[in-house]
Amino acid sequence: MAPWFVLYGLGGGMLVPLTAAILDGMPKDRSGVASGMLNVSREVFGLLGITILGAILSSRQSGSDRPPLLAFLDAYQFTLVIAAVVVLAGIPVALYALRTNRPARPQATAIPETVGSSN
Repeated sequence: MAPWFVLYGLGGGMLVPLTAAILDGMPKDRSGVASGMLNVSREVFGLLGITILGAILSSRQSGSDRPPLLAFLDAYQFTLVIAAVVVLAGIPVALYALRTNRPARPQATAIPETVGSSN
């Protein structure tokens, strides 16, 4: 169990660099909104993930013809594999989204007003 807890701890520790990367990429006046959106999305999608995985586990367990304990363990293992696949699929997406050499967005430039100009 210890290696899995270490892996879980490393993943949890990545939240700090992720938060720093998000806040560094935002203008200073929007950093509060960015931090709030990050926290809300993490909570909502964490809850959504638990709910969906719980529904898959329950469905798989109730559809099994094995004894209750074996049906639960089979469903639990199946659900963990699904969770691992989702995490592994998210790695390339995260690496792509957090790349540092993104094309620069065009900056909006203000048109200077001339004093005393007449139309």
